Amino acid sequence: MKKIAVLRFFQGTIQEGCPAVELQIYKNKQLIDNRVGTLPKGEISITSKKTLEEKFDNWLNSKEFEKMNEFFISYAQEIDMLIIESNQLEIKRLPWWQWSTIKRFCPKICIGFTSY
Repeated sequence: MKKIAVLRFFQGTIQEGCPAVELQIYKNKQLIDNRVGTLPKGEISITSKKTLEEKFDNWLNSKEFEKMNEFFISYAQEIDMLIIESNQLEIKRLPWWQWSTIKRFCPKICIGFTSY
């Protein structure tokens, strides 16, 4: 059976940075692995579609998020669903399907959104 990844944003915003981001990996509804990390302040705005996608991808490929990205990549081939969990509407509106990690390692992944 495939795995589900849940990317949880506990605190912060894109503009302020996210000091607590957790990536959980589940198999058969059981938590099998997780990591906690941070994201820096981001300057993501909708000036154009291409600029938004580039700034978003740069934010997720930041040095602060590098270990989380590597952790996600280690499971990416086995993951068939990524759930973004946040109370921040702006985070849910980002083009997650354009994240270079997803495009490269799991382009057919299903992306869902929830609040906590």
